Amino acid sequence: MGSVYLAVDERLDRDVALKVVREDLARDPTCVERFRKEARSAARLSHPHVVAVHDQGQDDDVVFLTMEFVDGFTLRDRLDAGPLSVREALDVADDLLSALSAAHRCGLIHRDVKPENVLIGPDGVVKVADFGLARAVSAQTMTTGLGGVLGTVAYLAPEQVERGIADARSDVYAAGLVLHEMLTGRPAVTGDSPIHIAYQHVHVDVPPPSRRAPGVPAALDEVVVAATSRDPDERSVDAAALRAALQAARSGLTEADLASRPDSHDKAGDPTAGRGPVDTGRVARSTRRLPLPGRSGGATAGPRIAADAAAADGSGAGGRGAGAVESGRRRRRGPLVAGILLTALLVAAWFVGIGPGSARAVPDVSGADAGSAVVSIEDAGFRTATAEEFSETVSAGDVVTTHPTAGESGHRWSLVTLVVSRGPERYRVPDVSGQAPAQAAQALQGTKLVAGAVTQAFDEQVPAGQVVAATPAVGTSVRPGTRVGLVVSRGREPLTLPDVRGDSLADVRELFAGKDVTVTVSGEEFSTSVDKGDVVSQKPGPSTIHRGDTVSVVVSKGPDLVAVPTVRGLDQQKARAALTAAGFEVKISRIAGGLFGTAHSTDPAAGAQAPRGSTVTLRVV
Repeated sequence: MGSVYLAVDERLDRDVALKVVREDLARDPTCVERFRKEARSAARLSHPHVVAVHDQGQDDDVVFLTMEFVDGFTLRDRLDAGPLSVREALDVADDLLSALSAAHRCGLIHRDVKPENVLIGPDGVVKVADFGLARAVSAQTMTTGLGGVLGTVAYLAPEQVERGIADARSDVYAAGLVLHEMLTGRPAVTGDSPIHIAYQHVHVDVPPPSRRAPGVPAALDEVVVAATSRDPDERSVDAAALRAALQAARSGLTEADLASRPDSHDKAGDPTAGRGPVDTGRVARSTRRLPLPGRSGGATAGPRIAADAAAADGSGAGGRGAGAVESGRRRRRGPLVAGILLTALLVAAWFVGIGPGSARAVPDVSGADAGSAVVSIEDAGFRTATAEEFSETVSAGDVVTTHPTAGESGHRWSLVTLVVSRGPERYRVPDVSGQAPAQAAQALQGTKLVAGAVTQAFDEQVPAGQVVAATPAVGTSVRPGTRVGLVVSRGREPLTLPDVRGDSLADVRELFAGKDVTVTVSGEEFSTSVDKGDVVSQKPGPSTIHRGDTVSVVVSKGPDLVAVPTVRGLDQQKARAALTAAGFEVKISRIAGGLFGTAHSTDPAAGAQAPRGSTVTLRVV
């Protein structure tokens, strides 16, 4: 799609990765719009195992995307050196699935999960890159305007090949293939051409990793086979479900299982299968021997044979009798015995001096790096073997101690085991959000952590009874046995909606300030009983509401005031009619009996403002 450059953000003085779209694609408005949409989708993700998107823009004809720079290497670079140990593979897979879980919760799919898009920083933190191909789950198409299939064919799910659609289960399939490759050192699906590979995705089941690497535990076989099922319905529904299954499988593995590095070659019956790569140079150094001096049978047998021959000829030959022969034997036996004793003394001296029986002190190599320590120990005349253990004080790759310890005496070519530091024993806090507390506790146990205190908090997004967050935060490296606090959702926070009729609109809005409740005015009406600006009615009525809800009110305009008409001089009937037409109730008050039936005055007086519907007294004379 383009080129990626190492650049400098001059405003914040930091290194960034700058992805620039190819010139021909930058001239295609459809491609540019897709690129912008993908950038906005990627920017929605904020996760410790996702490469962050900082910015996106266009400078003349240059369309670019600014991303976090990871100064490390790709998982592909690591796999080129051979398969990972089971522990390493599970650590990388856990971080990969954590990132995909975050994307799936946001309604995004990656669609191009492969080792090249898994970056490993210098601190060992895994980050997933190139969410630029991710689209909203609701967007079902996966073909470009040119009809090409997005994604790398070796990791495409069958439904992507057959129907051109992808969902969270497609990412699960690709993640299963990546785990398969980490455990075996070889891609799970290969072929002579992209078409051949695509055909296998659709028509051939992915083999269990142990078929190619016999040392892979059976529990991991089951997880990989399920994740790479050709039927999407048989896979985990999303990355979070696959991650939970992988953590459950890991919890049943022994330390030996986790430390094993399966052989990536198919060797039926090979007793070394599954033991991982062998450093032949180190074997040659650690098993070298000096040959022991040989004892020739001829050196001692010769004289005895000669003596026996002489005894056989004792009756004649030279006129010597048996006595002479026996005397000769005694004379020859003296030097022979002396020679044997001398040889034995020389062999003994060699054995305890420079041979296997010679004693020497084990050198002190504590704190040295493992490579130089091996050389020092072997130069001192010992064979070497290595073991690993965690250490809070010694850096990873350096020697913690030796067995026998430094200064102890050992025979030449005896075995000295170097204990090499794995660094501090740390485990990353897994993402347990959205899980039930019991399930979260099991996931923590699988990473040698312990569920700590459980607190509750209202949450507008996470249903009641599910984990909202963990303390320390997800991705934090902590000591084994660390208690991780769980914050469990109480569901949406209930808010009391009182009867606000008669309250001022300003008071009602202040009542819900900061509670994410919207107060809207649905209308206004005249009221003789409610002052102007106060609430006449509300919807809903007094009840329980939640954040994000809306309360609608009708506000009083106050009474509807009408001017009292002038009726003085009119006869009683016409005066009453005029007042009634103006909207008033009429009460007759007769002066001196109202003999003439003529309107004299009103109360309120003519021209005064009075509420419509109120009573006006008509005085008649």
